[in-house]
Amino acid sequence: MLFQKIYNIVRFIPGGKVLTYKAIACHLGLKDIRLIGYALHGNPDTDNIPCHRVVKSDGSLAKGFAFGGQSIQKQLLQQENINFDHEGKINLSKFLWEIPKE
Repeated sequence: MLFQKIYNIVRFIPGGKVLTYKAIACHLGLKDIRLIGYALHGNPDTDNIPCHRVVKSDGSLAKGFAFGGQSIQKQLLQQENINFDHEGKINLSKFLWEIPKE
């Protein structure tokens, strides 16, 4: 049930935008941000649940992207015109998507 709630949020992140693990956890009232990563590692439908659009709260990529590693995640995001700075971070003020209020 919890994982399904996570997938339902990630499913709606639009192309060209990202969301943070922390934002998802806060939205769901979770204290353990790692639960978001656990759920995304078990993503049952990568075609419709774009887990590559979930990043760390400093705009960097998590080391353990389950579907090909960091370089694949970065490549997928760049294909959506998301840019990285010289430190390999995404400018969240430009690319962060906010979860709509219910």
